[in-house]
Parts: sequence; C-alpha cells; structure tokens
Amino acid sequence: MDDKKWKTRINKVWKNIDSKNILSKFWITDNLLNVKTNSADEKLVLSLFIPKLYKCDVKCLELKNQIISFNELLFLSLNVEYLSLNQVIVKYGDGVIVPLEKIVEIYKKAKSVRYTCVRETLNITFKTFNELLKIPHFLTLDRFDISNIPDELDIELFYNFMKENKETKFHLRFFIQNNIAYKNRLESIIDEIIATKNFSYKPPVIICHGIPNRKMNKLQRISRKH
Repeated sequence: MDDKKWKTRINKVWKNIDSKNILSKFWITDNLLNVKTNSADEKLVLSLFIPKLYKCDVKCLELKNQIISFNELLFLSLNVEYLSLNQVIVKYGDGVIVPLEKIVEIYKKAKSVRYTCVRETLNITFKTFNELLKIPHFLTLDRFDISNIPDELDIELFYNFMKENKETKFHLRFFIQNNIAYKNRLESIIDEIIATKNFSYKPPVIICHGIPNRKMNKLQRISRKH
C-alpha cells in the first residue's frame, strides 16, 4: 500500500484496488506492508485502513513510518511469523508510548523480529531486556534485529544471555552519541567475540559509530559463518 492506492497480489501479479469504492470488508492473508510514508497524513494510512478489515491472517507484517494504536497492532498480530517495524510509533489509548517488550509480547508466533527505534519515543529503557527475557517466545526467536538502540539498553544482561542462547541470531545497531564508556564496552564485547575460538552460541552482529570498521566487519564475517 502507499498514500494514493492499495494493491493486492493475485497469482503473483500486483493489481490496484480502490478501497473507497469497495463496500465489503477485507480479509488479508500472507503479507501486509506499506511504503512511501513521509507526510503526517501518510503516517496514519494504516489506521485509516484497519476499520476496512474484518480479519487479518498475515504471516509477514512490514510497516514503516506509521503511527498506530496498540489495539490496532494487536489486531494484526495473530499469525505473524515475520515482523518488521521501521520507525513505527505505537501508542496506548491514552497516548502513552508502548514499550518494545510489550510489542514483542503480543507476537506469539513470531520467528523473526526486526525493529527500528524512533529515537524520540524512548520505548527502550534499562529494564527492556530484562522484560524481554520474561517472554517465552522471545527466547526461541530465529532472529532479533534492532536498530537505533540507545545506551539505556542493559548491554551486560544482553551479553550474558546471548552467550547462553543457542536459538537466536542477534543484529544490533546502536545510536550512541556521548556515552564513551558504553561505546568502549561495546567495542570490548566485539573484541571478546572475535577472540573466541569455538562458539557455543550464534555470534551477533554489532554496529556502532565510532568503533573501528575493521572490527565490526570481522565480527560480521564471523556471524555469517555461524
């Protein structure tokens, strides 16, 4: 979907649909994604479309630059196996921003979660990773990919868990400005992983501006091999 038209794919062919002229409600299966969302109005396009649905069975949900309610996200969550939220702001009914762990919690069938933080929302805190560890299906994800991570994330708890977890491939991209100590700790973690000879876990990808590219590139090569 985009700001001007909706499309559906039938027998691998994309066809335009005019939702304004269709009286019956939609049942969406397989994939739901949105593109071209830049203006303020476009950020609400999904919320405007959800009332036109009577059922949602998507397995792949990819949203970008949307503002939606927690209940709307819950409506889309039932059978999702692949979740990608890029710069998506999720709010409770009272306008409070929904924490990342509450978003992950509702996707009980998810195998892969990709999430790009909106820096201004502050929905990642020091307790976020501890709360994620309380979610049973988080512990068995195939992949957890998160970008724009602030220095509020408990990196020590993550590192300890990551070394024990044999299920999940982690891709972490940090946005760290002035916290030199945090950045140094990330670099030392990368050094420790690179120096490891035999892995009992899946080596993560860790990216942070200010850490030498040669180290991050080497870590990525190690991650691809495992």
